[in-house]
Amino acid sequence: MNTKLATSRIRTGQWADIIKDCKRSGLKVDDYCAQHGLSRNAYFYWLRKVKETALTQSGFVEVRQQVELSSCYPSPKLTASVNEVVLGIDENTPMDLLANVIKVLKNA
Repeated sequence: MNTKLATSRIRTGQWADIIKDCKRSGLKVDDYCAQHGLSRNAYFYWLRKVKETALTQSGFVEVRQQVELSSCYPSPKLTASVNEVVLGIDENTPMDLLANVIKVLKNA
């Protein structure tokens, strides 16, 4: 392992420890940073870098994509929007399924 990679891993580990400590403290990020003499910008930079490293090491990559389903399914008779989710409802939608989906979305 080269020196640059080893240094990067050590630094990322230190940042991860700080982020975990902040979470465990129960303090808001601004309060935690003030108490520990840290820059808020540095904290969020570290948080981003730790997340990027975790995603890279796990082999997972965050993908954000808007999917348009209208071409796959017939047009619904009614649409209901709960939070940021839009439900397409027609006469074949089981009412118990609809009620459970809405309950879950309200609590999400």
